[in-house]
Amino acid sequence: MEKLNKIHSLVMQEIGGDLSEPDRVHLLQLASEDPEVAEVRDYLWKTAGSDEVAQYISQHPVEEQTAKLLGQIDTPKHTGRRIIYIGTAVAAAAAAIILMFNAGVFAPKKAVELVKGNNLPDTSKNVQLALSTGNVYNINNDTAMSAANSKWKITNKTLTLEANRSETEQYATLRVPAGKDYSLVLPDGSRIQVNAASTVKFPLAFKKNVRDIYVTGEAFIHAAADPSKPFRVHLDGSVVDVLGTEFNVNTYDSLAKIALVSGSVKVSSSKTNTILKPGSMGIVSASGISVAGFDEYETLSWRTGRFVFRNAKFEDVCKVIPRWFGVRVVLDNNQLSDKRFSGMIDRYQPLELQLKGLKATGAIDYHITGDSTIHVKFM
Repeated sequence: MEKLNKIHSLVMQEIGGDLSEPDRVHLLQLASEDPEVAEVRDYLWKTAGSDEVAQYISQHPVEEQTAKLLGQIDTPKHTGRRIIYIGTAVAAAAAAIILMFNAGVFAPKKAVELVKGNNLPDTSKNVQLALSTGNVYNINNDTAMSAANSKWKITNKTLTLEANRSETEQYATLRVPAGKDYSLVLPDGSRIQVNAASTVKFPLAFKKNVRDIYVTGEAFIHAAADPSKPFRVHLDGSVVDVLGTEFNVNTYDSLAKIALVSGSVKVSSSKTNTILKPGSMGIVSASGISVAGFDEYETLSWRTGRFVFRNAKFEDVCKVIPRWFGVRVVLDNNQLSDKRFSGMIDRYQPLELQLKGLKATGAIDYHITGDSTIHVKFM
């Protein structure tokens, strides 16, 4: 499924004219080697890249196009609950409109900027690197830099700590605001993909017999194997010990959730500890640690820029919107929020287009106030 999502993304960039030459060559190679990829590419081009679609777009306002597309949404009804599904073809055509009419979505790159002072304002929209020296840098473009006796490389939304020459123990913190995502590569080769509204604190050099990092929010971690230096992730109220593995940590809500994809980890709380096996999730609460299975596609969908929810309360969906789009959401009639929804939020599509999709089903209504707060009312 992750591969299919990637192919969709590449083809939609190709249709919109935003695909880089290396990615275009890669896509064509995949299509020549895999009939399924070729079929998906052909389908998306026919759906969203045809001359008829281009001509229609040139002759009609965006609102009319959106309404027509959203009119194709299928809304099967279930007794006592309404499940919302948005068809693949609709999403593809909507994505084409977005690519063609929202050139400003992709902001121009900026230089690395040193921010004065130690503190990160809550309103910051920049990904930032904060050093224990007190310096804070906005990291918005591809570049190389030296700071805190360390060499850093920034490329393709990835911060790589290449080398550290300091003899003293120093820490850095990667701060990812709402509406952004970023990746971090540590000197030992460990890779960390960081979700929106999250932070990762890490030492500039692992000098002891353990590799400690600290995470708030959500991150997917591929810890490089090193039996002599176990990798340890500190969360609020729990610690995850690993030797070399892939797993997801989520502390957005009051619970810490550790979902293991491969390898083996030990999850410890103040009261107990447990060993997780691949395919299982440890949930840490005040009462201890519970273990359950998890849906990898649903749990890890954020890594591809999508939030997949199945049979979820809309109030839970609304918790994602502020993190991914940096806006406030208010439920005007919360007493009806036990309605269930299934679907997907795409962080790379305009939020209002997706809200219009839900509104078109008759499940919700919404309006946006002058302070950009989204008020949702269940129907």
